[in-house]
Amino acid sequence: MAEEIKKGKIREHAIFVKLLLDTGVPGMAWGLTGVAKTAVMESVAQKMDYVMAELVLSHHDSASLLGIPFAYMPEGGKAPITTRAIPEWFMEGHEALQNGRKAVVFVDEFNLGDKNIMNASLKFISSKRLGNIKLPKRLPIMAACNPEEVALYPTPIGPPIQTRFLMYAWDVDPEATIAYFRGEDVTIGLPETPENWEERIPETRRMIADFLEVKPEYVANIEVNPSLRMEQESYALPRTWDYGADVLAWCLATGIDERLTRKFIEGLVGKPAAREFMEFAAHRDLNSPESYLKDPHSFVVPERGDKVHSILSGVVTAFSRTPTEDRWKNAWIVVGKAFASEGGRAASVAAGRQLMRFNVSDWKVPAKMAEILDVKEKPKNDLGSILGGPKKSSPPTP
Repeated sequence: MAEEIKKGKIREHAIFVKLLLDTGVPGMAWGLTGVAKTAVMESVAQKMDYVMAELVLSHHDSASLLGIPFAYMPEGGKAPITTRAIPEWFMEGHEALQNGRKAVVFVDEFNLGDKNIMNASLKFISSKRLGNIKLPKRLPIMAACNPEEVALYPTPIGPPIQTRFLMYAWDVDPEATIAYFRGEDVTIGLPETPENWEERIPETRRMIADFLEVKPEYVANIEVNPSLRMEQESYALPRTWDYGADVLAWCLATGIDERLTRKFIEGLVGKPAAREFMEFAAHRDLNSPESYLKDPHSFVVPERGDKVHSILSGVVTAFSRTPTEDRWKNAWIVVGKAFASEGGRAASVAAGRQLMRFNVSDWKVPAKMAEILDVKEKPKNDLGSILGGPKKSSPPTP
């Protein structure tokens, strides 16, 4: 029966929830009422030991949502300061965070709140702040809404809201639903998330930058597609690409298949941008630069020069964050392998020159690369020579 769930939509939904919990990227699930959105979110959150703070948007006004304002006189102050109390709906989540536990905010019936409430919620979602409490940067926020035709007096959502979420279509799958009613655990088979998954973010950000350099029309593309339902709309903007870097890094680290990865990226930047980006990414090497600094002999030089340049640039950047002599030697092995190939010479020379800028301890440069880069060995402990001044002679021995 576990295998049935693995094949069904419910497992995909559970992976979506785990993605939000791990990355802190806000996500909105839209689908018919009564299709287990809340149940699956609660199951995965409980499995991962999160305390869920539930916020039913249609039950609140701006004061109860963000906290009731009050004034107080700070110690030694000359005038009262106005702040907000911790809202009641978040008390349990706040207590969990104070005690070192994990918390997640679940915003239900998102499109049933009036416009003022929805606007107030955007401030909380963007700033991760309630009153004078600064919440964790990656505090997960999950939202759920129903399509307009089945929602009760819905408020239309538009780009200001959609570009703050990963928009996810919560489809219904009969086979998986049957397994769910038979009591199977929807969290079975969820991918393991490596602790160091965030190390992939710099490379996915470079990937996005390389793509946008080729396709600048997707830097900011917010044209409304009349053929899509409102809930299906996602837009390519710097904000959504920023989320996309985290999502792609997580998908690569956890081994999520390309189809589901594309669905997540589509939910951020829209189908046209996601389709072209995924095609672009499929022809590039996304191995972690850190993996090459640990095992430089695993580096296989790509045939395309732009791929070599991207990888070497990543290796140099990774080295610069943690410069050690072992990593220095391994970085040069990678650069040397690239130079030995036909298509990697220009990129390796450029990377070698970048690498030299971080040689703070006079580490040795391999002889071949030193000759190519015309590296002159600096006399050690000779400050005058380093600064370009004349070398002082020692006084004669009496």
